[in-house]
Amino acid sequence: LELGAYTLKVSATDTAGNKLTDSSSTFTIAERALISVSLRPGWNLVSFPGVPIDTAIGTVITVTDVDTVIAYDPTEAGAWLTAVRDSDGNFAGTLATIDGSSGYWVHTTSFTPIKVDIPGITAGATALPPSWALVAGWNLVPVTSLDRAATAFDADGYFTGLDWSRAYE
Repeated sequence: LELGAYTLKVSATDTAGNKLTDSSSTFTIAERALISVSLRPGWNLVSFPGVPIDTAIGTVITVTDVDTVIAYDPTEAGAWLTAVRDSDGNFAGTLATIDGSSGYWVHTTSFTPIKVDIPGITAGATALPPSWALVAGWNLVPVTSLDRAATAFDADGYFTGLDWSRAYE
């Protein structure tokens, strides 16, 4: 349905002969709130709780005070992907998209949060816990959950089943 207010009117008779005539209920389809990722001046280690509707880095990170974004991909030669804001305000570099399966170092000069549209789970869809393929050595993994309200995780619980020695947050 389009955004807006609606009225649903129902008249029905059940198998026992009970009748309901013109019972109505109103509801509103409201715009979904954007996901907000808090930032502080300096370097921030962040991740996103899902795949943004539009993954282009300039669409996800619209905060003009963010000047550098770095991702680490140990499966790529050189491992580091970077995007730096150039003089015309656009990002340039080897990092072109933002997703929900990576962690990112974000440099900013303000407290302005990143606000991004990440769709929820479709009604009736099966939702599996997120997983990532890791390689021996360093990995930069996101913190995410099917519970969009979760804000903190214990590393021992989050990395259950892995032989790991150090995690930075």
